[in-house]
Amino acid sequence: MRTRIFVVLLIAVPFEVAARPLPLFAMQAITPTAAGLNFGSISPASGSSCIIDISSNVSGDCDLSDGNIMTGQLQISSLLSNASVQIQVTGTDNGQLSFISTTGISGAVSGPGTVSDDTPALVTTDGGSPIDLIIYGQMNVVTDISPGGSFSVSYNVSVTYP
Repeated sequence: MRTRIFVVLLIAVPFEVAARPLPLFAMQAITPTAAGLNFGSISPASGSSCIIDISSNVSGDCDLSDGNIMTGQLQISSLLSNASVQIQVTGTDNGQLSFISTTGISGAVSGPGTVSDDTPALVTTDGGSPIDLIIYGQMNVVTDISPGGSFSVSYNVSVTYP
């Protein structure tokens, strides 16, 4: 039996200012709608990799029995109606863990349904409904980490009006 550790992905959400002036009511809100992206436990050895899909199924060097496994679920609201919005989700590398995101996007009138890490997605809003994001992807152990500890790595969500 291999030693496992508990790993939680935290969210860091920067708000970016648009390149052009916007009305005061155009400041978007990004709100988690669930507990947050959680891979559960992963082998602490360097090179270990765990993948979570859009349905919260995990594969790789993860403990499949962990009850805390789930995708990250966010909602972007207070958007301008019928406007182009650029959404970008970027995983990070903190020297111990790295995260490569994939993002499912729903609630927009047009735009891609899924985008890869650090790829801008241009979507069009409808008459005021929020846009929902599901964050999932791959976490890697960059350097050996201590068994039994809790470790985290973040991802960034950027929403701008191009």
